[in-house]
Amino acid sequence: ILVCLADEREHLMWEDEIESLDGESLHVVLSLNIPRDKQNYRSMVFSVFDLTDRKLSEQALRRSEDRFRTVFNQAASGMALIDLDGSFLRVNGALTQMLGYSERELLQRTWQEVTHTDDIDVSMRHIDQVLLGQMVYPIEKRVIHKNGNVVDVLFNLAAIYGKMKMPLYFAAQFEDIT
Repeated sequence: ILVCLADEREHLMWEDEIESLDGESLHVVLSLNIPRDKQNYRSMVFSVFDLTDRKLSEQALRRSEDRFRTVFNQAASGMALIDLDGSFLRVNGALTQMLGYSERELLQRTWQEVTHTDDIDVSMRHIDQVLLGQMVYPIEKRVIHKNGNVVDVLFNLAAIYGKMKMPLYFAAQFEDIT
C-alpha cells in the first residue's frame, strides 16, 4: 500500500494464499482502490475475491492431465490423438515403434497415409459410426511400417467431444496383432 501511495497509483491487485478464521487455506485476489484525492486517503476500497474453488479445480485438472499423460506415454499399445482431418496430434512411443517413424515424422502425417489403401474405406466407415455415437468395436486393419512392411492391427477409436457436444478429435489405439 505504501509503494502504491509513493508511486501515486490508483489501483493495486495481487493474488495470495491466506488463512480463514477457522484455519482453512484460501486462495484470494486482493484489490485495493486508492482515491485520487489525497485528502481522502482515509477511505480506500479494499476487496477480497475467493478463488479457492477455482484453484482446487485447476489442481485437480493438472493431476488428471498428468495421469492421462502417463497412461498415454507408457501404454504398451500404440496410442494417438488424431485431428478430425486425420492429422496425428500426438503419438506415443509404442506407436512410433510399431510404425518405424519418429514422433516428429508421424506428427507430419495423417492416419490415411499410414493405413493400407485397401483399408481406408473400412476405417472411414468406422469413423462415421463413432461420430454418429453408435456402439463400435475395434476393427482389424492394416497399417504400413516406414520400411513398407504391413502391420496387422486391432484399431479402436473414440471421439473426444467439447462444449456443445461437438467432436474435437479422436483418441485411437493400435494393437499389433501381426
